[in-house]
Amino acid sequence: MKEKLRKKITLRIKVTLYVFIILVMVISIIGYLSFKEMRELIEKERSKEALRLAQTLAMTDEIKRNLNKKDSLALQYYVERVRLKTNVTFIVVIDMEGIRYSHPIEENIGKMIKGGDHIEVISSGESYVSESVGTLGLSIRGFAPVYKDGEQIGAVSVGILKGNVNLEVYNKLSKFIPFILVGLITGILGAYLLAHSIKNSIYGLEPKEIALLLSLKEAILESVEDGIIAVDKSGNILNYNKSAENLLGISKKDLGKSVLNYMPDESILEVLNTKKPLINVENKINVGTTLMCNYNILEDRDKNFMGLVITFEDLTSIKELAEELTGVKKILWSLRAQNHEFMNKLHTISGLIQIEEYDMVVDYICELAYKRGGISYLINENIKIIPLQGLLLAKYNKCEEEKISFIIKESTFLERLPNKMNSEEICSVVGNLVDNSMDAVEVDGTGKIEVEIRNNDKELFLMVKDNGGGIPKEIEEKIFLKEKSTKLGNRGLGMYIVKNIIEDKFGEIQFTSNKSGTTWFINIPMKGNNMYDKGNDN
Repeated sequence: MKEKLRKKITLRIKVTLYVFIILVMVISIIGYLSFKEMRELIEKERSKEALRLAQTLAMTDEIKRNLNKKDSLALQYYVERVRLKTNVTFIVVIDMEGIRYSHPIEENIGKMIKGGDHIEVISSGESYVSESVGTLGLSIRGFAPVYKDGEQIGAVSVGILKGNVNLEVYNKLSKFIPFILVGLITGILGAYLLAHSIKNSIYGLEPKEIALLLSLKEAILESVEDGIIAVDKSGNILNYNKSAENLLGISKKDLGKSVLNYMPDESILEVLNTKKPLINVENKINVGTTLMCNYNILEDRDKNFMGLVITFEDLTSIKELAEELTGVKKILWSLRAQNHEFMNKLHTISGLIQIEEYDMVVDYICELAYKRGGISYLINENIKIIPLQGLLLAKYNKCEEEKISFIIKESTFLERLPNKMNSEEICSVVGNLVDNSMDAVEVDGTGKIEVEIRNNDKELFLMVKDNGGGIPKEIEEKIFLKEKSTKLGNRGLGMYIVKNIIEDKFGEIQFTSNKSGTTWFINIPMKGNNMYDKGNDN
């Protein structure tokens, strides 16, 4: 039952209830302190009044004369008339023995005064105020001595019940009750409006629902392999996921710091200024590490700009996947080319057998075996990068199919790749250069492409040479630009990709071109440091 009731209490009710309780507590505390302070003030005032009245009565001739004659009837008549005209509870006249000669209750006349606080006025003859319990209850009493002819003959006691003082305080405070009620109602209404505003600001969700959503979003955020960083309007880090922590080395102490410390990209400032998203932006954060970033706008419910959500992934993983897919494609391409080539060879052998030219068949088969065995042996023995072996063999088969002479120089020897360079990148460089050469040469049997790859402890050297018509002068200066394409469709970005890969490894690329053909020269340092002057790209 309690659990069901707890579930039914919404945030709006909770906030209203809590504010109501706080208001009641505050008003109660203020009321108590006000009551205490006011009671003290009224007690002091009534004490002074009681003392002044006692002193005044003690100086009257009526009191002096009748007390000296011990005329209780005259004293009672006179004192009661005074008492009824004032706010005091009682006026008691006593002699030096403490015997009453007046009292609001006539039965107490002639009896000893109660409380014991009268002794001082009898013994010292001085006026004072005290508190004591008498026949009427706890009271504040003012005592004043009565003198006649210089001799003390008794005293006057004027008292006010403490209960009457409290009642007077209650009466005064009760005037504020309507204002207190108005304040309480206003506070409750304000609490309800505050709760309503809070509820709207959190999209009408309850705290438990918010906690659940946060847990779900946190789980989703951490399960995403892409790095995610949220930044504010100034580019300071608000939050991040585990992948971002692993890729960039961010920790909790970096919250509130500029994201540019970890992702130095002008695109971030551009998006913060323009408030327009950017996608598929390459961001090189250090040597060998390039991120593919998306910058999306972060807005609140009212479409106000709040910052950015940056998602990114390491291009290395993308390249590894591309390498795997490209490898499959190259194998299929190679198999198709080989199938087509060997079908032609088989048709030739079949024809020679049919015309009974057996000696020619043997010579033809030996020639094919020698040629095929030579290129396969050279690739397998001298190149230790298996994806590159497949690429070169596929290019060889493609050239054979198109009647292009594809030559791998015997000096070729590649044992390992430079630091920070993977097999997909070397395949991309070699493949793009060979493809450009295949597009440049004639397919009438005169086309020729030469490839040389070798490495030592210092550098990797690559040369690709063709006997095509060369590169036009108007294209030479723009050949490495991303926007420049001399091919149809989305092709033509190959040299831009090649140049980016080489520069990323601190290498250099040069070429010579004339009407007799084009030769490409590439040098890449094995240790991945800058050992070249990059200002000499030709």
